Amino acid sequence: MGKFQLDSTDIFILNLLQYDGQKVQKELAGLLNISESSINQRIKKLKNANYIKSTVAILNHEKIKPCIAFIEITLKSNTAQNLQDFKETIKNYVEVRFCYHLTGSVDFLLKVLTKDLYTHHEFIQKKIRKIPYIEKMNAMLMLSEDKNETALPLNLLMGLFMLINSSIFMD
Repeated sequence: MGKFQLDSTDIFILNLLQYDGQKVQKELAGLLNISESSINQRIKKLKNANYIKSTVAILNHEKIKPCIAFIEITLKSNTAQNLQDFKETIKNYVEVRFCYHLTGSVDFLLKVLTKDLYTHHEFIQKKIRKIPYIEKMNAMLMLSEDKNETALPLNLLMGLFMLINSSIFMD
């Protein structure tokens, strides 16, 4: 069996589900003018091929009001062992929501969520500062969230201009 290839219907389904993961198969079938069983099979294939990792509810930060910080990390040495150890250590910290390995003047960018400024300070002191191979750390507190898109712009990433003007993908 060959590698799974997305077609325009799969991409359309992915786009719809990114904006509303609870869309029922009947609704998708009606939009695409194909059978519900076909939609079901396509969604199963997309999940099995790991195009869909999970279906989640995105919570409103304004209601929960976490302290959000971005932390730049520079390691003392970029040895394969230090990089791997850092990645494994960070995976164990529930406060770290995203960890990006970067090029440029810093090695990693972390997005950290804590209950408040005090717990943020505790996290820095008791966890981050205890990692021995960190050379520099720069923590920046988020003042406001002006844009936070969770959906991937498949129309741009895959060159599918037919999706650009579709009002189905607008909030």
